[in-house]
Amino acid sequence: RRYGKTARGKEGKGYAVYLDLGGSGVETVAHLAEPGNGRMVICFCSFDDKPRIVRLWGYGTSVESDDPSYPDLLTAFPSPLRSRYGCPSSTPPSSHTLRNIVVLRISRIRDSCGYGVPRMDFAGDRAVFAERYAALGRAEWEAKRREVNGESLDGLPGLMS
Repeated sequence: RRYGKTARGKEGKGYAVYLDLGGSGVETVAHLAEPGNGRMVICFCSFDDKPRIVRLWGYGTSVESDDPSYPDLLTAFPSPLRSRYGCPSSTPPSSHTLRNIVVLRISRIRDSCGYGVPRMDFAGDRAVFAERYAALGRAEWEAKRREVNGESLDGLPGLMS
């Protein structure tokens, strides 16, 4: 689950950030760090009565918890969201579900009609994510993360910390 927002300290325009949670692959992180790559597209789709697709194109970076800019980027997210994932203030997370923060330097924004996007209703978050990772201790989670997120499917380096 991800949440996008304009980053503070980034002049209020031209950047988008999202919280990248554990439990998924590390493909985005690996390809952003790949020499000569770093390209990224974030796509937003409307599933309600008003169809619309918006895409943000640009170049991204992955910011891990040991990066000096991490605490400032974390404050770009509202307090309830930070608390939900174990980030009570601008300090690095105490929860092991938040893996890193992805920053996109936007170079192009385009929208389209979205007429082919189906209507869907949001029924709620699934409890299984929080339940599964709450059951793991921090050391157990870190070991699993190193094993699963150390490299991408095609062998590129993944998370560094």
